[in-house]
Amino acid sequence: MKRRAFLSLSAGLALKRRAFLSLSAGLALAPLATRAATVDYTPGLVTDALARGETVFLAFNTDWCPTCAAQSRVITALMDENPAYGAAITFVRVDWDKHKNSTLANSLNIPRRSTLVVLKGDKELGRIVAGTRKADIKALMDTALKARPTPGKPKARAGGGRAPAQVSTARSSVRVTKAPSVVPNSAIDAIPS
Repeated sequence: MKRRAFLSLSAGLALKRRAFLSLSAGLALAPLATRAATVDYTPGLVTDALARGETVFLAFNTDWCPTCAAQSRVITALMDENPAYGAAITFVRVDWDKHKNSTLANSLNIPRRSTLVVLKGDKELGRIVAGTRKADIKALMDTALKARPTPGKPKARAGGGRAPAQVSTARSSVRVTKAPSVVPNSAIDAIPS
């Protein structure tokens, strides 16, 4: 009897240990599960997201581009530091090799890979071209985060009704300019790429 009780107790402890380890692993990965994943661009995706009122963060990049990889690392680090980015912003990866001549890239006048753009409604809120500084990318992501409407209140435009500022980075210089108008949503993905 004692041996049977011991084996039964040992089996019960082994199951509890497995449950504990599984639960611990699940809790350790929970922050990653709450963060929204970056989705790959397909025609119609951006138009649909904007029509739903989402703020869209576009990353025009390639797998072989070192500047794009640096931008991606910074974006990932910022999302890890502030989960509100992933919860409030739709991140879309646009493969430059596949979509550089698409209606989306042409309508937004995307000059090259390693271009980051934030859209809300029919407005471009900002962009960074070939910039990898954490402070610049954080400023662009903060612009996207602030673009979400407050429940029960219409969102006031920054700058007293003027067009929002655009962050533009050329290697190491940063300049703020007036944001260009964006082609209406219906035209963005009308022609398949």
